[in-house]
Amino acid sequence: MATDQGASVRSRAHAIYDADIKQLVEPEHNGKYLVLNMETGDYDIDDNLAMASVRMRERFQIPRGEKPPFFAFRIGYPTTFDRRPRIVGTPIPPEEWPQSLPGRAHAIYDAKIKHLVEPEHNGKYLVLHMETHDYEIDANLAVAGLRMRERFQIPKGEKPPFFGFRIGYQTTHDGRA
Repeated sequence: MATDQGASVRSRAHAIYDADIKQLVEPEHNGKYLVLNMETGDYDIDDNLAMASVRMRERFQIPRGEKPPFFAFRIGYPTTFDRRPRIVGTPIPPEEWPQSLPGRAHAIYDAKIKHLVEPEHNGKYLVLHMETHDYEIDANLAVAGLRMRERFQIPKGEKPPFFGFRIGYQTTHDGRA
């Protein structure tokens, strides 16, 4: 079962973090992101999750499209990521969905983009610019987000007006790449 497998990966990641890493990074790096290589125990820390992920992919020469053996943490926070639609960590009530950022992004995607990218790009990530409706597609969400940042010249630390989708899936990602 995928859920059991996910729980097992999560448990292993937390065990590695608690035993080998936590005392080295907390509290100095609280609030930053840590990307852990589950096979080697190596990790990278950054204010930006996408940057840490990209550096880990480069360090371990993991090609685009290949799933890396990584697990991400927000240092000093008790939870890991879950892909249910959320805004600032709070589940979105169904009645608020249409006005929410994910609801608006899905409406744009369904009306203007979906017919152009599905099913050819199913399983890849699409990062949507919420104001211009431009988008980037890549097998890696972080790479698509970084390309959008470069295209629109959005500096590090500034929140971009992006929203990420996994094409052909119901899950969504807040676009802070």
